[in-house]
Amino acid sequence: MWLHYFLFLLICFISITGYIFSKRKQKNIFVLITVFALFFVIATFRDIGVGNDTIVYYRFFNEVYYCNSFLEAVDISRFEIGYVFLNYFVAQIGGNFTVLLGFISIIYLSSIFRFIGKYALSNSIAILLTFTFSMFYDLLNVGRQCLAVAIFLYGIDYLIQRNFVKYLVIIIFASLFHTASFFMIFLYFLPAIDLKYAKNFIKWSILFLLFLVALQYRASFLTNFLPYYAHYLNSIYSEGEIRLASIAFLLIRIFVIVIIYFFKGDLQNQKHGEQSNLTVFSQLVFMECFVAGASIAFNLLDRFENYFCLGFIIFVSNAISSMKSRNRLIAKLLIIIVTMIYLSTTLTLRNEWYGIFPYQFIN
Repeated sequence: MWLHYFLFLLICFISITGYIFSKRKQKNIFVLITVFALFFVIATFRDIGVGNDTIVYYRFFNEVYYCNSFLEAVDISRFEIGYVFLNYFVAQIGGNFTVLLGFISIIYLSSIFRFIGKYALSNSIAILLTFTFSMFYDLLNVGRQCLAVAIFLYGIDYLIQRNFVKYLVIIIFASLFHTASFFMIFLYFLPAIDLKYAKNFIKWSILFLLFLVALQYRASFLTNFLPYYAHYLNSIYSEGEIRLASIAFLLIRIFVIVIIYFFKGDLQNQKHGEQSNLTVFSQLVFMECFVAGASIAFNLLDRFENYFCLGFIIFVSNAISSMKSRNRLIAKLLIIIVTMIYLSTTLTLRNEWYGIFPYQFIN
């Protein structure tokens, strides 16, 4: 676990250093490049025992490596065709599993940092929250979903522009790597949600609570569309400890929202101040909280949270950046400390959920 705390302190140091020496204190490229390089190395050159899913992906790559054609690789696979193609492509150019991890890392991290650079008012705050909300650690486990999330983040540009055709193309492309991303089409038709006032957040929460209650008794409906995940219904994902973690997962999100309202963050202070940005990011914030709540009924749903998490982070980061100096410092410290404690506690007490530590570089 020493690496976990070292990474946190190092990111804090990089963020502070970048803030001090950058001419554009809030928007400095130094932080993005340095943290990108740091996590690229950690994600790419890890041992196959780091991350619960890594060994599965390793075995699959070895199977694809000896396939005589792409169709043969598709035939032996239970994964989506896009992910199969990426494995086959790396194998055909003579790459090994580490090269595959490198491709995945570049695609995922590039998309995240592009998104932060484009929409965040403060790179430093956004990157710190991206770490404490575990988005970097996701790369060490759910590789296929990370590829889909990376593609989906480009789709948010078209969601803001209200260009359905281009958004649909992006979603279909993302679903080639992770089928569940196809459900993100519904975001385009989600009603406008204005979170400027707390009462609006409460109103929408009550409305979706009714759906959450129904979901408690109809969790299996999801597997009718995604049969690959059917076995999760009677697995560890339905056990009490996992549900307790889901409750904590939701409470952390609620805590962050309360802090934003309490310290009077300007929720309209999204980059460029465009109403379309505010509407879309409000939707992402609400869906982040809703999925966190829905996962109490069926924990598997927390996998959808990855699609909304960065939007939630940018929204919160921009709200913090809009606060008066004293409030900004207090809110920033409270949110970063509490989310870091939650992440560290989860990694320490339930390391088997992630399988990341003890971390080892590839032999």
